[in-house]
Amino acid sequence: TTFLLIVAFLTALDPRLFIPYESRADSFLILIGAALLPVAFEWPALPAAIGVGVLAALGDGFKAHGILYAIPAALAVAARTKTPRECVRFAAAGGGAAIAAILLPFAAKAASACDYLRYLLMSAHHGLSLVEFSQGLVIVGSLAAPLFAVSYWRRPALGRPERWFLIGLGVAVALTLVIASKPGAGSHHLWPLFPACFYAMACILSADSRLADSLQPQNVAAVVVLALFVTYAAFFRTYEWNSFRKGRIPELAKIAAVENILRNDPAAQFGASDDLHYDDSYYGVLGAFQGAPRHLDMAVWMDLSFAGFPESIAARAIENCSVRTWVLPLGEPFQLMSLYTNRPLFSDEFREEFRRHYTLVQRDEFYQVWKCK
Repeated sequence: TTFLLIVAFLTALDPRLFIPYESRADSFLILIGAALLPVAFEWPALPAAIGVGVLAALGDGFKAHGILYAIPAALAVAARTKTPRECVRFAAAGGGAAIAAILLPFAAKAASACDYLRYLLMSAHHGLSLVEFSQGLVIVGSLAAPLFAVSYWRRPALGRPERWFLIGLGVAVALTLVIASKPGAGSHHLWPLFPACFYAMACILSADSRLADSLQPQNVAAVVVLALFVTYAAFFRTYEWNSFRKGRIPELAKIAAVENILRNDPAAQFGASDDLHYDDSYYGVLGAFQGAPRHLDMAVWMDLSFAGFPESIAARAIENCSVRTWVLPLGEPFQLMSLYTNRPLFSDEFREEFRRHYTLVQRDEFYQVWKCK
């Protein structure tokens, strides 16, 4: 009952949960968060240590802090060891597997570990946002409150791996909350920890209890609250799903338009126009899937400009026609506002430079194509 209550709480508190993720890594990270559980608790100890290390590295590949989501599983595996020496051996095996998997992508010619680390250090200068922190704290509270409440009611007798798992979960939640409080981040960074929280609740509910099971008043209250949240969530999600279905048809048409443009010019670069059409720029990822390099990514440039980098770096993508074709959503070219400052991401000089070098050659229902003069 309490397990379902958590699902209802989360569904009601964070309206972005269980909806399409746009072009984000969150769904894959949630999958990794769920996969860590059977690996840590059901695999033999040594393969479990290696498996947790590899999954931690995959999480790090999707987002730099993705390795934090593996902390509870890693501690659970460590708790299964019988001696300190065995613990060190398993830690070395898991850590070695994680390091090898993290470094493997940088073996490609186009990848640079130094540049990647440099970019992470730049993003670290953004500071923290009180608004993002408070939103994340609401989600953490909705996760922690049922866990503490049920632990108090049941007084569960947990095994050593489960106790270490709960300690690791607390550490991972605290560290991730800090990451989620960075400007432009958000509470969705906590989503990959939901499977671990659900598993923790299952451990508490299934553990031997020091109190006799009975139909106590708090259990009846939990069922009533659960029914209220499920009713609300079902109504809200039905409305949201119907809205998503209605909006799906134009999105498919946008994808078809992008594929048609890329068919004629596979190296075309996707930029942005204004805030109203910003979501349409997401489909530029289709060009990357076909091997086209990204010369100027809008989200990346928001990070860099907020960290203090001069606009002259971004201007290299339009000077001297270094990019021959730009594909932009409808609207004024490069009129996008920064999510960090609520000010224009590009200056008037940048837009004038763009118009000096490029001319509009095509416009359809969703996109405009600019070619080098």
